[in-house]
Amino acid sequence: MHTPTISNQTDCTRTAPTLRYDGAGPLVGIPSRNDIVAEFDNGMTAILQQSLSGKQPIHFMPTEVSDDIEGYSSYILRITSSLINGQKAVGYHTEKKAYIRVRTWNHFDRYNALKAVRGVGIHTASDDLNCQYYYRKVAREERLPLSSWAVLSNYLYEFTPDGTYLFRLSVDNYNPISEDDYNNPLFSSALTRDRTLILTWDIETYSSRKIGEVPNAKYDEDKVFMICMIVHWKDDPEPLKQICLVDVETAPEPGWITIVCGSQIDLLKAFALCWKLLAPDIHIGFNDSQYDWRFIVEKANKLGVLEWMFNHMSFKPSSLEKIIKWEYRYNMIKVNDGKFHSKHL
Repeated sequence: MHTPTISNQTDCTRTAPTLRYDGAGPLVGIPSRNDIVAEFDNGMTAILQQSLSGKQPIHFMPTEVSDDIEGYSSYILRITSSLINGQKAVGYHTEKKAYIRVRTWNHFDRYNALKAVRGVGIHTASDDLNCQYYYRKVAREERLPLSSWAVLSNYLYEFTPDGTYLFRLSVDNYNPISEDDYNNPLFSSALTRDRTLILTWDIETYSSRKIGEVPNAKYDEDKVFMICMIVHWKDDPEPLKQICLVDVETAPEPGWITIVCGSQIDLLKAFALCWKLLAPDIHIGFNDSQYDWRFIVEKANKLGVLEWMFNHMSFKPSSLEKIIKWEYRYNMIKVNDGKFHSKHL
């Protein structure tokens, strides 16, 4: 069983050979999330496989929720999670309900439109004026657990080429777990310390303009030359894997996987491929919304690889135009008497 007392998950005394990436082909030498699960098996993989083979209920820890409506004349609820052994899973609510979508220019027009259709007795799919996303309304009305363990039953599933379990089921078969599950000695420890995978990261940049300013992605002379990542389970600070991407010759460090990339573009692409392989549930960075993501996204866009990176990092591919319009936004957040500005992907 996996407990937070396990140490030395990454051998800090062993120095791995330096790897190289030239921007072509797969990224060799980086473990996938499934590789990590297999290496640090908590005894739950066999239980999961037995449950899947017998179509028995399985445990599902939600980590991300979204509405999937583009290209469909129906509503689909998409929930991403980790399973009891730490593998990645995506679930879909499969009962499609047809609707007519009406878009308004602003909240004022939306309020007046809802008031008008209510006045003539038309049934609306989403009339929650305080929610930005429909899934919050669905979760509230259907009593769906979105931040605690759920149990999936009567599902269809497949194991996708990228190593993710894909489940399809009715919303009626997505339910909270019972107290009996928490008391079951077979997997109680896996439920109390779920294997949500955390990725922490940081970038290093420099500028050859030599004017004393923080490097800015819009200038060709300003570059990102290093990206470091560490992954660990949510309840265990011990690193599972430590990865360092650089674009200059670098001696490997004990306990780290070092990858020397041929150029800044290769480094950005290697970052996207690492993200795809590791498939983290949560990512954390120091000042990453203010600087790191902004630099990575804007530099990748300037170098023409943003769409490629996004489509390798995301479960839902998109076009460059839509990525810039919908996935990368500028927000102002009021904090006390000041304003906090944040750009993020």
